[in-house]
Amino acid sequence: GAGHAVTMYENDELDVAPVGVNDLPRLTDPANELSQELTVSEQLATFYVGFHCQVPPFEDVHVRRAFAMSLDRQKIVDVLYKRTVPAAHTVVPPLMPEYDNSGLAAPPFDPGAARRELALSAYGRAESLPPVTLYVSSSSPYTDEIARAIATLWEEHLGVRIGIEQREWGYFLEGLADPWRPYQSYILGWIADYPDPENFLQVLFYSKSNDNHSHYSNPQVDSLLEQAALELDRARRHALYLEAERLVLEEAPIVPLYHDVEYWLTKPYVRDMHYPPLIVPRLQYVRLAQA
Repeated sequence: GAGHAVTMYENDELDVAPVGVNDLPRLTDPANELSQELTVSEQLATFYVGFHCQVPPFEDVHVRRAFAMSLDRQKIVDVLYKRTVPAAHTVVPPLMPEYDNSGLAAPPFDPGAARRELALSAYGRAESLPPVTLYVSSSSPYTDEIARAIATLWEEHLGVRIGIEQREWGYFLEGLADPWRPYQSYILGWIADYPDPENFLQVLFYSKSNDNHSHYSNPQVDSLLEQAALELDRARRHALYLEAERLVLEEAPIVPLYHDVEYWLTKPYVRDMHYPPLIVPRLQYVRLAQA
C-alpha cells in the first residue's frame, strides 16, 4: 500500500511515491524536510453513490432525494479521509476549466427534510420501502468503511435497513451492467478522460449512454445535452451544461460524495514529473537528473 511506498521512498528505494491518508500529517508538517517534496494534485474526479432510477424504491425522485439528504458527506470526508479530500456538492468537479458550477449544489444534508421527502414519496414511510442493498467494489481503499458509514447514516436518519454487498472489481463492473439483477444503489467514481463538462454529464446522465449506470432518463436533460453537443459558442454551450447539471442534482440519480486529491512525493532529481488532474500517461515527460 501507500504506507509501504513512502517507507521505500524514505529509504531511497523509490524516486516517486503516492502518499496515503495516514502518512499525510507527518509529511505536510513544514518541519519535515520531505514536505518540500510533496505535490498535492486535485483531480478532475467525483466519487458518488448512484441510484438505479428504474428499480424500486429509487424510481421515485422523492426517495432519491430523501436518501441524498440523509448523507452527511462532510462527516464522511472528515472522519474517513481526515479532511484530505473535499466533500463534493456537484457532479462536475470545481476544477473544470471555464465552467463555473459554484452556484449549483446537490440536495443538502438535512435529516428533517429527508424524512419529509420520504413522506412525499409513493412509499410514504420507511417501513413501506423494499429492502435496499448498497453494492461496492472490494478492491478500492476505504470502500468498506465508506459503505458502512453511508449505510449507518441512512439507517440512522431514515430508519431503513441497508444491506451491503461487496464484489471484486471485475465482478462488480459486470453486475453494474446486468439488466436481470440490477444494483439498487452502488458506490462509483468518474475520473475525467478530458477536461470538459460533457465528459461527466453526457457520459453519466444521457439516457442512451452506456455508462449511465443509474439508468436516469429525463427528456429535458437529454435535450440540453443534445443541444450542447452541437453548440459552437463556448459560453452558450457551458450554460446548457449548467442547466443540465442543475436538473440532475435536483433529481438526485447520484449523490456526489467527494472529489479526489492525490498526494505524491517526488525526489528533487526527478524532472518534469507531472501529476495531471485526469487520466494521462504521466511518465512520458519524465527525465532524471543525476541523483
